[in-house]
Amino acid sequence: MRKNNTFRRAAALMAALSITVSLAVPAFADTYYIDYGDITITKNEDGSQTIKQGVEEWTDKAGEETVITTSNTVITTLESDLEGPAAEDSDFGPVVEDNYQPAQPEDAEKPEGADQPESAEEPKSADRQESADQQAAPAAAPADTTPVNPKDDGFWGNTITVINNIADKVLNLTLKDVKIDVSDTGSYWVEGKAALSVQGKGNVEIELDGNNELKSGVQRAGLEKNTDTSAGTLTLKDDNKEAGSLTATGGKYGAGIGGGDYGSGEDITIKGGTLRVTSDTLSARLHGTRQALEALREQGVEQIQFVTSFKTTTLSVEDLLAEGGSWFALEHNGLVSRQLSAAQAESLKCRMR
Repeated sequence: MRKNNTFRRAAALMAALSITVSLAVPAFADTYYIDYGDITITKNEDGSQTIKQGVEEWTDKAGEETVITTSNTVITTLESDLEGPAAEDSDFGPVVEDNYQPAQPEDAEKPEGADQPESAEEPKSADRQESADQQAAPAAAPADTTPVNPKDDGFWGNTITVINNIADKVLNLTLKDVKIDVSDTGSYWVEGKAALSVQGKGNVEIELDGNNELKSGVQRAGLEKNTDTSAGTLTLKDDNKEAGSLTATGGKYGAGIGGGDYGSGEDITIKGGTLRVTSDTLSARLHGTRQALEALREQGVEQIQFVTSFKTTTLSVEDLLAEGGSWFALEHNGLVSRQLSAAQAESLKCRMR
């Protein structure tokens, strides 16, 4: 029986080694923490991306993944991945269990002087540690790693600026459980801050992992892409195996995703699922063209969710297209929601542009 257990452990060790080797194949990911301050990402001619936060600056090589998250999210993930109990019969994990208590070593209850097996498991421990080191490579952080601008409910008062002035190269970025709230900035006379703004003549693609929320200040869109500062395209996607979402809330006079006050947003692609548009006001109108609806359908968007301070309405893209007409419109006024007919929306198109 002991021989059988030893064989299983040896097999588990070989599995661990093979997995460690395979993990080295994908592109490396560099991680940056929004809770340490404002982040600016700039695309370079050679395909690399420069990340600046405070006085610190890093460069991700071409092909490397740039990830923005919060430091507490990474710590929680590493704890669950690296401290879980071993898999059944194999001494190899991870397996996540509630109320996990570390198991005592096998040798803990053996009397002193008892026959001890050769230290066949020590290399496994070393290999596991090496594997952990490779998977949990230290992420970039400023010299002063004290979080700044904390808000309620896990939000942070720091912003992300994405700049790509290289027309033939795409700036790629991953947001993972990022929560930004700068909704308390700005006024009727002063423009507030945008939680995330996209600028430049090049294209930008943002992968969404986990739950991401952006809340901007007065006159700014939640995720802002104004035509006067951004000539490229913006693509929001959820292509990998980790489910992701984005809730973008514009400040007063700002869109959820698109342009700020007196601005317009164009060339924005959202792939899959539900498009959620929010406005931190009592009264607002959601409007668009039939061409926009057809583009959303092609991208896999099935529903549009319109959210204001006291009202949420969900519309089917297919139902809107079935109504005909070249424009559609939905109005919220406090607790009241009113969908305009195709003819009414058409008559208002001049005011909507």
